[in-house]
Amino acid sequence: MRASLLYTIGASNRALKRLRAGDKALAQALALAQQTPGFDPALELRIRLAQSDIRGRRGDADEAMQLIDAAATDPRWANDPVASAEIALARGGNLLLAGELKAAAELITPALRDTPGL
Repeated sequence: MRASLLYTIGASNRALKRLRAGDKALAQALALAQQTPGFDPALELRIRLAQSDIRGRRGDADEAMQLIDAAATDPRWANDPVASAEIALARGGNLLLAGELKAAAELITPALRDTPGL
């Protein structure tokens, strides 16, 4: 429960462009998630992807993509179309931040178009 609240706080701060506060709350949320047996893996994914977005917004595109790559290679998401779409959207969002509009569109468009339940 506390990790979920910290995620919400982190995501809210991210939306308000309070990146340092958002990053801190998300790091705390992830630490709690990793210590909690049976923690919701989908929420853990969202925490990690939110962290990648903050890294990208702070100008660290390489670290942002490393976080996304780690999520993409996690076997828990291999057969989950919604998680795969969320990962593609995160990658596309970071490409947008880097000014790579065409590459971003090539990821974002099919993820939104082809993923029911997103």
